[in-house]
Amino acid sequence: MKIGLIIYHKNIFSYIDSKIVFKCLESIENQTFKDFDILELDYSDYNQYQTTIMKVGFLKNNKRYFFRQECKNHIEAMNFLLNKAFNEMNYDIIYNINLDDIYDKHRLEFQLRKIIIDGYDLVGSNYEIFQNKNGNEISRSINIVPEFEDIIDEQTYLKIKNSQKKCVIQLSSMCFTKESWEIIKNIDILPTLESLLICKKLLKKDKKIHICKEKLLRYRIHSQQVSRKYRRENI
Repeated sequence: MKIGLIIYHKNIFSYIDSKIVFKCLESIENQTFKDFDILELDYSDYNQYQTTIMKVGFLKNNKRYFFRQECKNHIEAMNFLLNKAFNEMNYDIIYNINLDDIYDKHRLEFQLRKIIIDGYDLVGSNYEIFQNKNGNEISRSINIVPEFEDIIDEQTYLKIKNSQKKCVIQLSSMCFTKESWEIIKNIDILPTLESLLICKKLLKKDKKIHICKEKLLRYRIHSQQVSRKYRRENI
């Protein structure tokens, strides 16, 4: 079974402190499941200096692939890598990684179990959102489970969204199977709605969507995110 992680960035060190990126990489390196490859994309324009973050010393024991392709935004970059991984490189499972977020050390292991043992096609998790403001860190937990572990229809998704006032399954926590991507094919670029549209495509084909009860993601809120236009500045 081929398992990979996708990471993608555009002039990342121009707007995110390197310490933040290194914390993300450290959380990946410390995973309890370690048998995965890394697919990295620098999607900045070709006039910019090429950045390969894998040179910083993390994850030396994992097979790594680097790509350079201009993309308009992070969703287009994500689509590029998912199509590359599933359609060209024949991966079975792909984890999405955001370089400004932090992951619980059990993320890969717990989500992989849900796919292999329980037969889910797309897996996310409970998560925590956090923000550094005026030198202090504030956070809030998003607890979808235990009330809803599986998303069985669009109404379930909307019920969760209305109760939480936040995205139900963060893209940063998503783990895709090859079978799920054959249906999704492309993530639509509609800020705050990408997760819903992904789920709608899968539910139409009776695919299984699961949310892990554990908080496997710490999702960072900051001013450079596209979604900042659609939410309050504070958590």
